[in-house]
Amino acid sequence: MCSWLTQESWTSRRGLTKDGYELQFGVNYMSHALLVRRLLPLLERTATTQPSADVRIIVLTSAAFRAGPIAFDKLKTVQNNFLLMGGIMRYGQSKLADLLLARELAERYPAILSVSVTPGMVATGLVRNHSAFKVGFSWLSAQLTQGGYIKTEEGAYSQLWCVAAPRDKIVPGVLYEPVGLLSKMSSKHSTDKNISKKLWEWTDAELKKWD
Repeated sequence: MCSWLTQESWTSRRGLTKDGYELQFGVNYMSHALLVRRLLPLLERTATTQPSADVRIIVLTSAAFRAGPIAFDKLKTVQNNFLLMGGIMRYGQSKLADLLLARELAERYPAILSVSVTPGMVATGLVRNHSAFKVGFSWLSAQLTQGGYIKTEEGAYSQLWCVAAPRDKIVPGVLYEPVGLLSKMSSKHSTDKNISKKLWEWTDAELKKWD
């Protein structure tokens, strides 16, 4: 389980990774997709040959996935097309990709338990150290969606639940939210199987150079 959180998710800063991907998409999604790709042979072998194995892939996403879609034709640009709230749009795009990755993994590798999870809106500097408008927007969102911020020390509870809960209590491929709850959050992009398949195939083609 891995994830990268940055102050830049709510700012307008644009950039590319060293490998030429939009900054947030490259770090939040592509790096993790590559790690999973490298580990998959071992994970699948363990899951299918060890009787007591309980192999899991937990992908950390965010409620911001609803800010998608995935701009496939601009993933190797700084994405100037995202103007208003551009930072959160780019962040949301990467988190939509994470959610879809977990879903595809669950379908393609059923011996491995793969799910996505959102930690909720946690009271960290990620949501506090910004302009008054963004701080206010974040605070209002937290109040409306979850009754306020989650305490910093409780921010990992959802992820830990997905790691430690009995396997038969977890539904493969779905999204969980704090704590251990099946999420009802969705968007037209997150439920589109064609987008999910397209992302998988696009990612596979992109990552072959690192095989």
